[in-house]
Amino acid sequence: MRVRLSPSASDALYVIGGMKVKRHYLLALTSSIVGLFVGLIALRLIHHEQPGNLTTTTTIATSTNSSTITSETEPSETGMEEESLQERIREITVKIAGEYDLGSGIIIHREGKVYTVLTNEHVVRGEKDYKIRTPDNRLHEAKRIINKNLDNYDLALVEFESEDGNYEVAMIGNSSQVREGEKVVAAGFPGMSDRADESGFKFTEGLITLILDKAIEEGYQIGYTNEIEKGMSGGPMLNHRGELIGINGIHAYPLWDDVYLYQDGSEPCPPLQEIMNYSSWAIPINTFLELVPKYAQYQVKSPGHQFEVVGEEQLAIQAKAEKAKHCELENSQ
Repeated sequence: MRVRLSPSASDALYVIGGMKVKRHYLLALTSSIVGLFVGLIALRLIHHEQPGNLTTTTTIATSTNSSTITSETEPSETGMEEESLQERIREITVKIAGEYDLGSGIIIHREGKVYTVLTNEHVVRGEKDYKIRTPDNRLHEAKRIINKNLDNYDLALVEFESEDGNYEVAMIGNSSQVREGEKVVAAGFPGMSDRADESGFKFTEGLITLILDKAIEEGYQIGYTNEIEKGMSGGPMLNHRGELIGINGIHAYPLWDDVYLYQDGSEPCPPLQEIMNYSSWAIPINTFLELVPKYAQYQVKSPGHQFEVVGEEQLAIQAKAEKAKHCELENSQ
């Protein structure tokens, strides 16, 4: 577009494309065009410097144990976003493979190039040679760590080494703070499940149905609605903050309708047995920390916030659990 000065310059008029425009209008128009141009350049620079979603990285480290959390939103006392929880649990879950598909495990510690994995004892029972498949799909030779303190509990420790791997370590939470009706996520490698992804990994969401006052055989104490399948044993259960609070181990609806027994050999009362039958079961992480206290130093300092139990389903679960526990009190009197 050509701009030329009007012969009547004393009237402060300019001729633009055959139209007469007063000087102050032209100045305003020019400023607007310049401002728009500068704004477009700024947006271009911002887009170039920050492609995709903005991420926040928080690093938790000690002299021997380190963990890095990368999420789309920074974890807070109110919890992590579902996508961040799924990413988090995927990063700390490994597959334990042997002659046959065995189960899952949780990376709980790192010291140099050595990683420690927590799993179920029944996953590695009777096996001599097995491997750890990490989230990057690499296989590592593994060996079991024998710890007599874990006898009579469905818990085991396994180690593997990686020279160049940089695998995430679980944030160890406090299972004593969870309660019935609380939301939890669980994961593992069920193998042939049609609900697993291409790598065989399965992520599930659910609610805690029952927290027993005393553990049943092998240390199980937390019941929940998450669908746990064969192969997910030894996998993690996390709370809404992404902290490890339990170890998967027993799926719902036992095949042989076995009666659950407490560690002292006594039976839970029928209302409790009913809830126990339709619940999956996990061993609380605090049970492991009591048995192997050297890992307690890596427990996350919780802000003390507990998940708010809301909604009809959650409140109904809580009420049913309280009622079922009342039968145990009556039997003890």
